[in-house]
Parts: sequence; C-alpha cells; structure tokens
Amino acid sequence: MKNIFIIASLLSTIIYHVDAQNINQAIDGNQYVKQLADQRYQFNKSLIKRLSIPLPVAKSIFNSNSLVAFDGHTYVLKNNEVVEIKGFLLSKKALEAITNKLLMLDAYQKNCAENVNRSYSESCRDLQYAKNKDRQFFAALKQILSVTASISDQYQKPNASVTIEMAMNKIQVQELSAEQDSQNLAFAKVK
Repeated sequence: MKNIFIIASLLSTIIYHVDAQNINQAIDGNQYVKQLADQRYQFNKSLIKRLSIPLPVAKSIFNSNSLVAFDGHTYVLKNNEVVEIKGFLLSKKALEAITNKLLMLDAYQKNCAENVNRSYSESCRDLQYAKNKDRQFFAALKQILSVTASISDQYQKPNASVTIEMAMNKIQVQELSAEQDSQNLAFAKVK
C-alpha cells in the first residue's frame, strides 16, 4: 500500500512538471514591462505635442498559463498561479506569497491602464485623475520589476524559501476593486 502511494505521488509530480514545461516559450518579462511603460510614455508625449496616436492597450503581464522570465529566472504560471520558478526550490507558501504580490500588482497596473484609457475616451476628462492613474501605472510596473529582482537576490541567501516568503509578506500592496478609485492612494509600503 505504501509503495502504491509513493508511485502515485511520483507519477503525479512528473506529470505536473512535464505539464508545466510544455507551456509556450518564455516571455522576457523585463522587456515586456519596459515595452508597456514605453508605450504609455510615448502616448503621453504625443498628448503634449497634440499628436493623434491610438491609446495603448491595457495588457496583463502574467497570463493564465505562461512562462515569464525576469532577471534570467523563468516563472511558470498555471491557472493564474506561480507554480514554479525554474532553478529555485521554493515551498508552496513562498510560491503563494509570490503569486499574491505579482498577480495583484499585475491586475493593478492593468486596472490603472484601463481607467486612464477610459478617462481619455470621455468627452470631459479629469486630467488630474488621468495623471494620477498614470503615475500609479508606472509605479506598479516598477514594483513588479523590484519584486522580481528582490526574489532573485533573496534566493542567494541561506534558507531562501523562508526568506522570500517573509520578504513578500513585508510588502503591502493596496487591494483595489473596480469601483474603488482613490486619488490619494498610498501605493505600496514595506513594513
């Protein structure tokens, strides 16, 4: 009976890892974040010059089943959850903490981009609101790069899984629903 359990768990682990590796080619996350920021920056620059270019599309960095590489480390996502960082041996709790922070920041940057696009398409737009949401969009992108760089740095330390989990728990990200749009929102704090 014990042997059957061991064989079943080994088989499920192998299938899980093969399944995770059969996902599409990895996207360069650093480049993708810079591309999103550059598109928004160029759009804002065109507004100042009174040029007419299309609104940048609000995109999510972390798709449901994808591979995204930051700082040379590939994050494997499955069902909107980071299931593995290739080359790292992390506990489930550490992966959950990473998932919570990165997906929340990703949803936040996309929400900000959608709100800015919506405000620019209105006939009477609130320019201060759009500027504030733009700043929050750029801050969310910067925070994503910062968190992924921190994960890479923390992995070099002894007991990396616990260290990364504690570092992720120190970062507080404001949860934002679609209805909640505060202009004086404190974005992210470290305890």
